Amino acid sequence: MVGYALANDYGTELYIEYLGSLRAVRGRGVGGQLVDRVITNAARAGYATVGLDVDTHSSTGAGRLYVAHGFEGYCAEVTLEKRLR
Repeated sequence: MVGYALANDYGTELYIEYLGSLRAVRGRGVGGQLVDRVITNAARAGYATVGLDVDTHSSTGAGRLYVAHGFEGYCAEVTLEKRLR
């Protein structure tokens, strides 16, 4: 196994909870193939959308991968923290 995808049913949306590949195969199209497979299977099953959350600051390039496969941002969240030391 070099990659994985786990998606859950949320009514009309198939939501990608987890998607990843081994570091050794990153940049070789494994992630893109997984995304394509999820999209294809969702369309065949009659879902209206495929959704996910992504860390746009991730060094893995995940945000670029999803945009390249047609995903568009529609909501933004901000994580806040308070440093104690």
